[in-house]
Amino acid sequence: MRRCRIPRHRHRLATTPGRPVRVTFRARAAGPDHGGPAQPERTFGVQADGHPRATVTATDEWRTWTYDFTPTGAGTDLRFTPGTGPSPASGARTGRGPLVTDVLARAPAC
Repeated sequence: MRRCRIPRHRHRLATTPGRPVRVTFRARAAGPDHGGPAQPERTFGVQADGHPRATVTATDEWRTWTYDFTPTGAGTDLRFTPGTGPSPASGARTGRGPLVTDVLARAPAC
């Protein structure tokens, strides 16, 4: 299983207008085992075209999250964006996001 930090990440999804979509993913804050200082939590955003940005706060434990939206077009961009909060270790603004894996977008069965 490959895990990556999110710079700014965008996925183009094929969607059906008016048919709800549920996105599930797992996330955790990055730690020393992933090239950075230990961080108790990390904030990032997830957003689909035309919908509000949801803010997620990942901790040092893997957790599954969901994001629901109803598309208005045949294609929808889904974006993950890092938070810009201060790094707990240095106080510097890093713009780094957490580790995210197992991203799945699907429409519920009719």
